Amino acid sequence: MRRYDQAINNAGRVISTSSHEIATTVQQQERAIAGQAISVNQTTSTIEELGASSHQSAEQATASAANARQALVLAEEGTKAVHQTIRGMSTLKDKVEAIAQAIIRLSGVALNFLVGMGAESAVSRERTITSVNAVPVGGSAAPATQTQTSTETRIELQRIEFQDSTPLLRGLQALGDERTNAITLIGTPKLKL
Repeated sequence: MRRYDQAINNAGRVISTSSHEIATTVQQQERAIAGQAISVNQTTSTIEELGASSHQSAEQATASAANARQALVLAEEGTKAVHQTIRGMSTLKDKVEAIAQAIIRLSGVALNFLVGMGAESAVSRERTITSVNAVPVGGSAAPATQTQTSTETRIELQRIEFQDSTPLLRGLQALGDERTNAITLIGTPKLKL
């Protein structure tokens, strides 16, 4: 029996040692699992934060895209407005040129009418005079040229002579300036009826 007791004691010690080793291993496993659970919780929290950040980034990207579309629409509308303004300015320029031409014609007609009624007229005209002097330099070389430009102002007098009647506006001077298209009346007409 002693043998059996000894075998049972040995088996009991082996079982006790094994149980102790198993208990230690289980505790280590529990600590490792607890650490992994903490890591999993931290990873889950990080993933949730990343998801929230991604969602916020997506919302900001959507808002930015909407703002970019709105800016594009405003830019297109601005371009259309600029083109319309340019077309309007071109039309306005043509109309102003037509009015200026009509004023020039009317100024000439008015001056001629006043002269026809007996006023004396002096029209100031400017013209540009260009003179070129060529001086021979040598045998076959081209002559040296010197160009000089000047402006000459000339006053042309106009007066109509009536033979059978007295002019209504005699004594009145009508001065026309072609440069400014202005007519200046000077004096008092001597009306003789």
